[in-house]
Amino acid sequence: MEPTNNTESEQPQEKGATKLPNPFEVVNRTAHAITARGLIEDGNKKLSVSPWWLSSVCLPYKNPIRKGEGPEVWERVNGNVRFTLSPYRARGKKGAEAREFPYGIWPRLILIWLAQQVTMKGDDIDDLRLPRSFDEFARQLGIANGANQGGNTKRQCIEQIKRLLGASIVLDSVSEEFLGNGKSVEKFSVGHLPIGDISLVINKTNGEIEDIEWGAPVKLSSQFIDSVRKYKFPIYKEAVSAFSKAPLQLDIYLFLVARLYTPKNAPRMPITRITWDQLFEQFGGHHSRVRDFRRDFIRGLDAVKVIYKTARVEATSQYLILHPSKNHIAEKEFAELEDDN
Repeated sequence: MEPTNNTESEQPQEKGATKLPNPFEVVNRTAHAITARGLIEDGNKKLSVSPWWLSSVCLPYKNPIRKGEGPEVWERVNGNVRFTLSPYRARGKKGAEAREFPYGIWPRLILIWLAQQVTMKGDDIDDLRLPRSFDEFARQLGIANGANQGGNTKRQCIEQIKRLLGASIVLDSVSEEFLGNGKSVEKFSVGHLPIGDISLVINKTNGEIEDIEWGAPVKLSSQFIDSVRKYKFPIYKEAVSAFSKAPLQLDIYLFLVARLYTPKNAPRMPITRITWDQLFEQFGGHHSRVRDFRRDFIRGLDAVKVIYKTARVEATSQYLILHPSKNHIAEKEFAELEDDN
């Protein structure tokens, strides 16, 4: 199945042809093609994995709710695919509800950790538990000693675990193929992606989170497990650590690692031009103007290229241009391609 994305390619496309991916199969050109065998078979301590959809759509960078006001849902668009995040509805005093969106760096790190566990545990994933401490959680992600992050960082992590596991995610895709004589075919697909179930014991002081009883069991949904097993890609823990306080930079890193990957023996990727308006729909949820988003994206891109040194990416006034690039992680480090059949 041919992938789709918000891009303009140098390769000609058949006029009038539209192709619709299953939103849980292909949003970018790569993710279904990569495994991370090195994590399991070679004990590679340098690698982690990311769920494929984190390279194609983005969670909020900041809290969308301010002083009780904000959207009912968070939406981003990538080509034909729309990502919809519905918040956890926390029960407040006297039955009032508060919309609590997962946002910032921690939901991204939590999802990467969960994908890492699915990959490493295999059939034992039903026995998944949170690490024994916040320090251990940070260590498994490849982040510096959690104790050095400060108590507020731990509280943020705990709060975002609640919000992420309490939220719901839907991806839907719609396109229309025109057949002539006023006839057309609309192609629609929708997929729900619950993360999983968890029960936490949260210790508070004066109503403020202090800590949790770590080691709580996490029951991941079959949808999430399948999405990771079938569609994931390897990343360096070095990058996770480098961008552990910069969610936009982490998103750009995941985006480039996935988009610039070329499977072994596959045709060379075409030069691809992506307009800033298209990228704004994908990443720019907290910017009111495209030019402000472009400025911040380019700054983030400069930081990412320090880690992904072989990325050949050019930012112009109109486009982000992706050139054929050397794969970020060498083939020998993470092993083989998955069978698409």
